[in-house]
Amino acid sequence: MPAARERFEQHDYQAAAIELRNVLQKHPEDAEAQLLLGRALLELGIPLGAEVELRKALALHVAPGQVLPPLARALLAEGKPERLVLELGEETLGSPAEQADLQTSLGYAWIAKRDPARAQAAFARALAGSRFAIQA
Repeated sequence: MPAARERFEQHDYQAAAIELRNVLQKHPEDAEAQLLLGRALLELGIPLGAEVELRKALALHVAPGQVLPPLARALLAEGKPERLVLELGEETLGSPAEQADLQTSLGYAWIAKRDPARAQAAFARALAGSRFAIQA
């Protein structure tokens, strides 16, 4: 797992994904590996795979604040704004940065759904919640 984490931190997502798959073959209940694999796949532009792996991480009881923001980005990248809004629209996460990340994705989902008022409200919540909400 240390090699996978190091590859991920170096932004070598392809190598990290390979390492993480190897870890998960031996330890399928490794929640951290599941989360990192989902995030790596998202970075590699494989949102459907990322969604699958992130949902597995959630099932392994990874904190929602770590899983839901990248899951929201995966759903957006898959072109599923309706699903994003329905599944995650009412979620409240533990840290301001996590909440801002989720609200930013929700803002983009509302834009895709052609609801600028709700998009503006989501972006305002993102900006109010964290000074790190650069994407909003």
